[in-house]
Amino acid sequence: MRRAVAQHWDKSAGGFFDIARDRAGAAYLTTRAKPVQDNPTPSANGVAAVVLARLWAITEQKEWRDLLDRQLAAFAGGASELSLYGATLLTAVDWAVHPVTRIAVAGPAGEGPACAMHLRALQTYRPRRVVIRTIAPQPAATVCVGTTCSLPVAEPARLAELLK
Repeated sequence: MRRAVAQHWDKSAGGFFDIARDRAGAAYLTTRAKPVQDNPTPSANGVAAVVLARLWAITEQKEWRDLLDRQLAAFAGGASELSLYGATLLTAVDWAVHPVTRIAVAGPAGEGPACAMHLRALQTYRPRRVVIRTIAPQPAATVCVGTTCSLPVAEPARLAELLK
């Protein structure tokens, strides 16, 4: 994503151009555009917004949230005109305005409670869910929705209760 920002980001108005700043295209491709309409594949700017939202949710680094906000602001004025063809961009809006569920699982590598909790976290549907797995001496899992987090649990059954 850092490369995409360096090569395609519009510093003045936000959004990503389809052609890198140092590339020249042929014929009509010499004009850089910022596609945001899904047709029939997701738009590049919609996908970029979802990636920025997920990067922010996973890393909690302010730079990704700032870029996400600028990305969404760049296309906010025309979003209502996109209708169904703006679904990807609107998915990023959903990530930006609703709390993310962050499931963090730590523990030893290999079979055991941490592996079972990681699998349970991956198999459980939650809107705007990210799962983080780290290696640690003891198994522990927490579930955070927005800024509210559970106490750590060490058994897969306890995690399953938290994810209901």
